[in-house]
Amino acid sequence: MAHVWGLCQQQDQQQQQQQLLLLLQQQQQQQMELLRKQDGALRMLGVCSCVRATEPSDTAAAAAATAAAAATAAAAAAAG
Repeated sequence: MAHVWGLCQQQDQQQQQQQLLLLLQQQQQQQMELLRKQDGALRMLGVCSCVRATEPSDTAAAAAATAAAAATAAAAAAAG
């Protein structure tokens, strides 16, 4: 009987993991959609697009490059 109980617990854990994975995937899709909307808004304003909603690594690299450019501009303004 303990073996059957163990199998039931294992099945419950697998279902919980699948539900969590599905939730994480939905959140990631929502975040990517939000990034696309933000990118579209920036383009409409004529601002250089700093966010590409293609891959998270591209987005992170673009955000880092934008932050570095902003820091450089701020330093130049302070020195100037």
